[in-house]
Amino acid sequence: MADNQIVQVQQAQVNLPAANEWGENENYLNPARFDQIARLAKTFANTDLVPPHFKGKPENCFVALQMAFRSRIDPMVALQNLYLVQGKPGMSAQLAIALANRSGLLRGPISFKESGSGASYEVKAFATTRDGHEISSKASMKMAQAEGWTRNPKYGTMPEVMLRYRAATFLVRQHLPEVLLGMQTHEELVDVQSSKSVPQRTFNEDGAKVTAPQVDVSGDDGFEEPTAAEIEAAYKAAETKSDALAAKLGA
Repeated sequence: MADNQIVQVQQAQVNLPAANEWGENENYLNPARFDQIARLAKTFANTDLVPPHFKGKPENCFVALQMAFRSRIDPMVALQNLYLVQGKPGMSAQLAIALANRSGLLRGPISFKESGSGASYEVKAFATTRDGHEISSKASMKMAQAEGWTRNPKYGTMPEVMLRYRAATFLVRQHLPEVLLGMQTHEELVDVQSSKSVPQRTFNEDGAKVTAPQVDVSGDDGFEEPTAAEIEAAYKAAETKSDALAAKLGA
């Protein structure tokens, strides 16, 4: 990365106009702030310090920066921890945990307790809220198998890490929803994609697996998502029609 690129990024961050009467929609409605963020997005997109899904894509960077400012995250941290899975943005579980720990809603950081082994392995995430309530959530290999997450090979090579991420995400989503504001984590999005073609499984009272009828979890009701080329063609067609209408009105 060239020195002048580093200087541009630093200047863009320092000179970002402060929020004022525009409120939560400041970044979208204030022209000066919108343009400044757009320039910052272009600078990031031209660096070698961003992941491939942001490299050379200022529009993606712009959306990520908007999300960063809304969540009060450092722009570079956001760009390194936001991902795209089938067109859906998701943050890393590490970032979600960090946001919860620094939110001021907890007396201390989220902790974990492990139990069992193999198919009965389970991770419990727990914490204490600032008003003294004990909160917790669990994730287990039985749950991972039942939901089809184990199609993701990481559940075989590093189940401790994956179940910690899942348990912590459950805890934050259930008890601290203001931290994620409905946003999914990258791990959740990947697990959903991994499980789409897997028959759902459940367990009887003896812990034996019982295969249930396969359920369509795509949620698209037969709708096929348009490709990038189709979207671009639609935009160009719309622009052509708009130009033609403008010319006709101006005639």
